[in-house]
Amino acid sequence: TLALPDELQLSSSATALTTEQAAGLDMLSEVGEADFDAAVSVLVKVLDNLIAQPDEARYRKLRTSNGKIRTLLATDGVRPLLVGSGFVEEADALNAERADVATVQAGLEGLQRLKASRAAAAQAAAPILRVRPPGGATSTFRPMWQAPLFRLDSSGPQISRHDVEGVDGAFVLRDVLSGEEAARMVATAERMGFEVGEGAGAGRTSAAVSWCFHEGLAEQLIRRMAPHLPWAVAIHSPDSAAPRHDQLPDLHGAPPWVRRAGGVPEGMYTLDGLNCRMRVYRYEGDGADRFLPHYDEVWPGSRLGLDADSETNLEQDGWRYSSAATAGDPNGDRWAWSATDRISQLTVLLYLNDDFDGGETVLYPGQHVDEQPAEGCVSVSVRPVTGSMLCFGQSFRFNRARVEHGADALLHEGVPVAPSAARGRKYVLRTDICYTMPY
Repeated sequence: TLALPDELQLSSSATALTTEQAAGLDMLSEVGEADFDAAVSVLVKVLDNLIAQPDEARYRKLRTSNGKIRTLLATDGVRPLLVGSGFVEEADALNAERADVATVQAGLEGLQRLKASRAAAAQAAAPILRVRPPGGATSTFRPMWQAPLFRLDSSGPQISRHDVEGVDGAFVLRDVLSGEEAARMVATAERMGFEVGEGAGAGRTSAAVSWCFHEGLAEQLIRRMAPHLPWAVAIHSPDSAAPRHDQLPDLHGAPPWVRRAGGVPEGMYTLDGLNCRMRVYRYEGDGADRFLPHYDEVWPGSRLGLDADSETNLEQDGWRYSSAATAGDPNGDRWAWSATDRISQLTVLLYLNDDFDGGETVLYPGQHVDEQPAEGCVSVSVRPVTGSMLCFGQSFRFNRARVEHGADALLHEGVPVAPSAARGRKYVLRTDICYTMPY
């Protein structure tokens, strides 16, 4: 059983929990995971609505004949928590007409802390397992890990999309994760163990860990994101005209994202999901860690599987691209892929905290020589916000001299966290949005 932590006895608003509230929370702390999650989901809405609109009649009365409310009240601890928050029991309802908002707020804050406490306790006991890389012992992959029991909440925040002004194809999704979900990700990544200095050769000094999302977790995250993503990508070569709007299919009025790119097959790529191999980067608060300007290149889709020894391994799609000698040559440019292969098109930077100064992601739209911002070029800084996600286009160049970075493949960098007395660290999760190869 999980004992009620001492810190739950007082709310952050300094209003003491009532005796009934404390008793209800104590009983709720003993409820099983499924019943607890279901009850808390409804309770948070009930109490939050009452706090936000205390004069709204529909939020002051809970009809006990309602099936959802009847199920809620059957969960141990719910009734005393509601009564302690000011709901009065009537023949067919619980009535909060005389409830004190401060007392309701104290109950809500206590409930939220209990939820966080249970999540932290479960996370601390959850297994962290090693993932075998593709190629087995001959692989050059850094160590990879998975957290098979990690889940997001069943219902997430309300996500909104905001295009980055002046930057083709770049956008921010706000409120992809709750603050509590982001904090759990940071704690899990720390348990996996960060490697320091392994990215120095690629211009990155921040510590990193590779976290492979299991199918259920990757599915939860992409389901939140999908309504705000390009459902398809239409690629045309530099030598061909962009398709007209009337030539493109649409989904509920949304056309595909049109990209002009060389050295890659032309056609329609459709949204599939996330690359399961995530990288979490940790920038120290001393101002020393940074990620120098660079392009992100497309990556094969991946998923977790089982090898011959029934060990979890990373399985990557097997497409192949034309060599530096033939890339861009209409007579020699060749790719090979199977019907199920996927390729990434968009980089994802999911910010897991924001309690630091500095640490912005700087975007450099336009064309640049190598990986250096052109003199006098425009730059756009994106400030990390906990739970928000920055997405932008990737390159197909692969160090092939005859292939240019597309205009919507963004040169970008991660600047250092500003040194401060608090020395706050920055945590960001990096992954890819994958699309099926054209057919």
